[in-house]
Amino acid sequence: VLRLRWLIMAVAVIGTLFGAVYAKSRPDTYETAAVIQVEGAAVQDPNTAPADGGSAATLQIIEQRLTTRENLAAVIERHGLYADMPISLDRKIQLLRSSVSFQGVDSAAGQVYGQGRTLSALLVYARMGDAELAARVANDFAQGILDQSAANQRSRADQNIVFFQQEADRIGQQIAAVEAE
Repeated sequence: VLRLRWLIMAVAVIGTLFGAVYAKSRPDTYETAAVIQVEGAAVQDPNTAPADGGSAATLQIIEQRLTTRENLAAVIERHGLYADMPISLDRKIQLLRSSVSFQGVDSAAGQVYGQGRTLSALLVYARMGDAELAARVANDFAQGILDQSAANQRSRADQNIVFFQQEADRIGQQIAAVEAE
């Protein structure tokens, strides 16, 4: 080993230089994450599972809606992504889809047997060549998740209101029929 120390040091120095040159020749890539805290219902019976399969299933559906071709094309248009690249819209959509990822953080609370996986947070990652652009894209997807979740809750509340109004009308008619008898 002592006889070959100069050769070993030369190989180490040359390898380090080639590694540094290679690393600098690669384009810069910035990754950022937007974090969304997921809260469960304020009043919930612990013995019953949610009808939709839990927060993980709901967020997966929202994620699938956000990564549709139309939504990705809208994000590309809003942020001017890949404008300097002479590639087709399909290739731009493919690049955006590969640079955005979603990851759920499981809840620390115990999972009830038969109940869907519950999440305590959702992380939205975006990798771009510019740090500010990566942050904007991650925040755009996070806002989309929040908007979809709010729309789903609003829709569910509207359905509940319609159901209870129909039940109130039905019970009112039954009361009127009993009074008439």
